[in-house]
Amino acid sequence: MPASRWKPAGLQWLLATVLTLLLLPVAAADDFAAVAKLATTRAKSGTPQQRIDVLDQLSRFATPEAADLIVRIGFGSKDPLVRAAAEQALIATLVDGDVRQHLLKTLARELPKPVASLAPGLATAFLAAEPEEAAADLTRWLATQPDQKRVEALCWSVATAAVERGDAKAVTILSRLADLPAFQSNFSFRRGIVRALIATNSPEGVAALIDILPTLPGEVRADLVNYLCAISGKNFGTDAVAWEEWWRVSREGFQFPPRQIAYAAAPAAGVENYYDIPLYAERLVFVLDTSKSMAGPRLEAAKRELVSAIFALPPAARFTVVAFNSSATAWQKQLTPATDPAKQAAAEFVSRQQPDGKTASFDALEAAFTFDPEAVYFLSDGNPTTGKIIDPAAIVRYVSEANKLRRVSVHTIGVMPDGNLADFLQTLARTNYGFYRHVAE
Repeated sequence: MPASRWKPAGLQWLLATVLTLLLLPVAAADDFAAVAKLATTRAKSGTPQQRIDVLDQLSRFATPEAADLIVRIGFGSKDPLVRAAAEQALIATLVDGDVRQHLLKTLARELPKPVASLAPGLATAFLAAEPEEAAADLTRWLATQPDQKRVEALCWSVATAAVERGDAKAVTILSRLADLPAFQSNFSFRRGIVRALIATNSPEGVAALIDILPTLPGEVRADLVNYLCAISGKNFGTDAVAWEEWWRVSREGFQFPPRQIAYAAAPAAGVENYYDIPLYAERLVFVLDTSKSMAGPRLEAAKRELVSAIFALPPAARFTVVAFNSSATAWQKQLTPATDPAKQAAAEFVSRQQPDGKTASFDALEAAFTFDPEAVYFLSDGNPTTGKIIDPAAIVRYVSEANKLRRVSVHTIGVMPDGNLADFLQTLARTNYGFYRHVAE
């Protein structure tokens, strides 16, 4: 082809390309202005599908202005599909650092408001975003907030919503909540997040649980180990490496047991037991019934078992003993490190107990909870006969309600219980994260 035939065309193409590139910012600005105008209209009178469509369009603009419109249109909607679309759109804007900082300021304004504010939706978007920069920014920001109780309440709202959604993103959100300082410092929060991961009953959840197992202190390990043992039929205790290998081999095609499966108290290597209940907790209270009905071999056997458990406690544990009959008496006024001298002193306190009086079960449980424990081990041989609350069903209701946010394990041991006592102790344990054991004398 002659040069005269292609030079002008090539020049025209080049000029057109340069002009297009020069005009791109203007076109983008005009495009956003048009989308923003449409979004304002849709926010007032659009159908759910129209709002979803405009949210999708807004997701193309990683700017604070677009993020504000997304929050305005979607996060206040009662339609779950609109809210889901808003979350996805907002996640798309979080790739930009300026957007993240802008939304953290919005979150700061929302945090003091009631739970029904925009804060849970904003925090969820940060935690669900990929890559992880957004979640890392949120984690750092939450750790600096002066009111950590509000932070924990917000995070628990996010965790609850994650369990309800039940998808793979739920596991991502919950796993990132486990990166917060509160996960290590707050027993109740830690147990709630682990239980939420368990509730997903998913391959992603199993992998996340195995991943955090080495970081878990105290009683929460019991929840995780019991779950893994129940779904696998194996017992590797707290050995995360062994669980990782099992999951690597088993994950493909793994079939979960029915959701109503009952988890047993699984023993673990290196973890001592008290009446076959593993002593995982690092803050624990032993409660011993010394009423008149315990007289004779049953009290002597109960004291031997308790002394043995005390001497088996690891150095990291902090503990006390509450003996009760017509009233409750604590060995110490606060939890005490499990040093050798402390164990000896506690054992002497237990050995001195003599059978007398009635059975003030509620008063003993109330005393145990004042120590802010992770686990209570409650041993008795009879129904309540005195104290602030005597009716067993009322005791269960009161303790369970008081324990709703504390999430303390209440393990119960019934010594030769009759039917009513067995029902009481079984229900008390079942509704408070615990296990029940029957002792035949």
